[in-house]
Amino acid sequence: MLDNIAELLIQEGFQANIDLNSINCQFTKPYLINQITFDGVQLSDGQQVKIQITICDEQLFEKKKRIYFVNQTINNFEFCIKILKQILIDQEKICIFIFENYEETLEEELCEMKKQNINFSEKQIVQMYMNMIYSLIEMCSLNIVHGEINPSNIFRKSNGKYKLLNGQNLSFQEFQELYSEENLYNIFVAPEVKQKLSLMQTNEFQKSHAKWQQDVYSMGLCFLNILQVEINEKVIQYIKNSEFSAIRQNIDPLYKSFCTFIFDFMLQYDGYKRDLPYRLRRSLIYFYSDLHISVEEEYQRIENHINHYNSSVKVDDLYLASQYLVLSQTYLENRCEDHILKCMDILNKLNKNNTFEEALAYLELGIIKVNTQKYSDSLEAYQKSLEIQKRILGDSHILVSYTHNKLAFVYFFLQNQEMSFIEDEISLNFRQINFQNNHTDIADSLSCVGFSYLQKNDLQKALEYSQKSFEMRKELFAENHPDIAGSLEEIGIVFTHMKDHITAHTYYERALQIRQQIYSSFHNEIAKSYDSLAVSFSKLGQEETSLEFDLKALNIRQQIYPKLHPKVARSINNISISYLKLSDYTKALEYAQESYGIRKQILPYYFPDIAESLSTLGSIYYRLENYEEAIKCYQQTIKIFSQIYQILHEYTVDSYLSLSQCYKKQGDIKSALAYELKLLKLREKLYTRYHPDVALSCDNVAMLYSYLHEYHLEQKYYLDSFTIRKRLLDTQDELKNEEYLNSIKNIALSYLNQGKFEKSRQYFSIVFESILHQTSCSQHFISFLNSLTNLHYQMKNYSQIYTQSKTCVKLARQCSPQSGINTNLIVMNHAIISRKQQSSSSQLIQFNS
Repeated sequence: MLDNIAELLIQEGFQANIDLNSINCQFTKPYLINQITFDGVQLSDGQQVKIQITICDEQLFEKKKRIYFVNQTINNFEFCIKILKQILIDQEKICIFIFENYEETLEEELCEMKKQNINFSEKQIVQMYMNMIYSLIEMCSLNIVHGEINPSNIFRKSNGKYKLLNGQNLSFQEFQELYSEENLYNIFVAPEVKQKLSLMQTNEFQKSHAKWQQDVYSMGLCFLNILQVEINEKVIQYIKNSEFSAIRQNIDPLYKSFCTFIFDFMLQYDGYKRDLPYRLRRSLIYFYSDLHISVEEEYQRIENHINHYNSSVKVDDLYLASQYLVLSQTYLENRCEDHILKCMDILNKLNKNNTFEEALAYLELGIIKVNTQKYSDSLEAYQKSLEIQKRILGDSHILVSYTHNKLAFVYFFLQNQEMSFIEDEISLNFRQINFQNNHTDIADSLSCVGFSYLQKNDLQKALEYSQKSFEMRKELFAENHPDIAGSLEEIGIVFTHMKDHITAHTYYERALQIRQQIYSSFHNEIAKSYDSLAVSFSKLGQEETSLEFDLKALNIRQQIYPKLHPKVARSINNISISYLKLSDYTKALEYAQESYGIRKQILPYYFPDIAESLSTLGSIYYRLENYEEAIKCYQQTIKIFSQIYQILHEYTVDSYLSLSQCYKKQGDIKSALAYELKLLKLREKLYTRYHPDVALSCDNVAMLYSYLHEYHLEQKYYLDSFTIRKRLLDTQDELKNEEYLNSIKNIALSYLNQGKFEKSRQYFSIVFESILHQTSCSQHFISFLNSLTNLHYQMKNYSQIYTQSKTCVKLARQCSPQSGINTNLIVMNHAIISRKQQSSSSQLIQFNS
C-alpha cells in the first residue's frame, strides 16, 4: 500500500522518501501544502498511516480558507473511513480530499460495466464513495456562506449566480432575489446572524473562525444529498437487478459503514448543527430501515460515546447536554424523557436558560410526550420552545414554522380542530415566506392543511390542498420518491371519505407501485400500502381480498420486527377485524386475543392500542351475542381513552355507539338511550352542529324514544336530523339523496305514530314523486313505499294504496335476486289490494323483505 502511495505521489511531482512505517513527501509543485506525512492509522495489511499537513503559506491559506487533497490510490473503504474519522478528532487545519476528478457519473459507470459484463466489485463501490467525498470541496470554499443561528441560509456561488441550499431535499436551487454581493446577507432573518456576518468581512473574524469545522452543517447536508441522489435513487435500483443481487451482501456493510460515519460526523460537532437532528432523521430513515440498522444499535453507540466523554472530561458542559439531546432522539423505550431532562438539568447548571439549546430541548420533550400519548404535556413543552425560538430567531425562522406544525399535530389529538387548523396555516405562511419557490416544507404544510380540512369534513378543500402538495412534490422529486407515494395515499384517503372508493383504490395502488420500486420486499412502507388497500377492498365489499392484504402486511412486519412489537400487534388486530366482517367469529376472536396479548406485554394499560384491542374484542362478543362481555370491553375502552385524553375524544364514539346497541339488544332501552344521548353530545362537541354523524345520532335517539312511546321527542330529533341533512345538501341533490329521503320518511312515521295522518301524508308526498321516477330499485325505497301504504291503509284511502302497491311491484321486478327483496311477496300483496279486499292491518302482509 505504501509503495503504491509513494509511486503515485512521485508521479504527481512530489519528492517521496519511504521507510518501513511512513512516507515523508516534499512538494515540488507550487501547492499551498508543502509536506504530507502518513503515520498512525492501522491499515488492512498491518502498516500504520496518519495524515499530517504542514502549511507553507499561512496568509495564503487564510485567504483560501480550505484545501482538500488525498491520493487517488487509496482504494480500501475501511481505510478511508478511518482517515476521515481521524480528521474529525484533529483540531488543526487538516484537509483531505480526492485528487482525481471522476468525469463519468456512477450511473454511466454502472451501465458501461453492465455492457462489458464486468463484475460489480468492491473497488467500484469505494470509488463511488470517494467520488462523493470529492464533491464536498465546493461546500468548504469561500463560495459557501452560512449563518451560525440560521443553518438554512447556505449559499453557493456558481457562474456568477447564487443558489440557496434547499435544506429538505438537500440540493442547491437558484435564489432569484440574489443579484449582487451587497444584498447577499440581507436574507438572513435573525438579527444576530446579520451582525455576525458583517463581522465576517474583517480579517480578525476570519482568523478566529477559519477552522473548517464551522461548515460541518453544510458538509453534512451535502453528504446526505449525495447519499440520497447517488446511492438511494440510482445505485440501489441497479443493485436490486438480478445481475447485481449476488453482491448485495458485500455492499450492505459498506453502505452501513458510510451511513454510520455520517452520524459520527454530525454528532462530533453537535453544537454547530442546530436543528439538524430532525432533518437528519427524515433524510436517513428510508435507507436505514432498508439496511436494518436498529434503533438499539444507534442508541448503544451514542450512549457509549457519552460514557467515554464523561470519563474523559468529568464535567457537565454544553457538548454533553447536546449529546443527551441526541440520545433522546433515538426514542428507545421509556428512557428518552430521562435523557432530555438530564440535558435540561445541565443547561440550568450552566445558566443556559432561554437559549437555542433549551428551545431544542423543550421541542424534543414535546415530541417524546406525543410518543407517550401525553398530549397536554406535549402542548406545554412545544409552547415553551416556541416562545424561546421567537425571542432569539424571529417569528418566521424555519424552526419556528416547524414547531407550529408540531403544535397543529398536538391540537388535533386534543380535539381542538380550530387551533390545529390555525397552527397549520401559520406554518404554511412562514414557509412560503422563507422559501418563496417550491419547497418540500411548503409541500408538507399544504398536506397538513389538507388534513385539517379533512377533519373539518370540508372534503373539497381537503382534496384541493392534498393535490397542491402532490403537484409540488412532483416538481421537487423524482417519480419514484417516498413523498410522492405519501401524497398519493393522502389523496386516496380523501376519496375514501368522499365514499368514492374506486378512485381511492387507484391512488392506493399507485402508492404501492412506487414503494415497491423504492424499497425491498420487506419494508414497513409497503406494509402500510397493503393496509390501505385492505381497507379499500373492504369498502368495495371484497372482504376476502381485504383479508389477503391484511395477511400480506402481517407477513412483512413479522419479517422486520420482533414478535412483541406494536406494529405486529396492529396487523394481527386488522386481520381479526377482517375475519369479523367475514362472520368467522372463531378466527376473529383468536386473532383479537393474540393482538391484545402482545399489547399487554409491551404497552402500559392506558394506551390507545390497548383500547383498540378491547374495542375489537367487544365487537366480536357482540356478534356472538355475549352482550355482558361486550359491555365490559366497551366500558374499559371508554375508561382508557378518558384517562389518556382527559376530555371527550373521537376515539370514544364507536364505544358509546356499541354500548347503546348492546343495551338495546338486552332490551334495556333506557340505558341504550343514555349512551346515545352521550354520543350525540360528543359528536356535537367534536364536529360542527351540521355534520352527517350528528344527524345519524339524532336518528338513533329518535328511534329509541319511539320504542319508549315518547313520540313528541321522537319527532323532535327526527326534525333535527332532517334540518342538518337539508343544510348539508345542495338543493338540487336533495331528492337524490337516500339519507335525506330517509329523514323525511322518519318524520312522516313519527306523525303516523301520533295519529296525525294528514301531517304524515304531507311529508310522505314530498318525496313520493322522486320515487316514482327511480330507474333502480333499493331496499330503502321499498321500505318507504311500504310505510306510505300503511299510512293510506289507516286513512282508508284504498285508491292511493293501489297506486303505491303497483309502484312497489314495478321496482321489485327491477331488483336483482341478491337485493334481498321478496318480489313474490310484494306481487301477492298487490293482488290482494287490487281485488279491493278490506281487512285489518294485521291481515296486510308487510312489503319489507
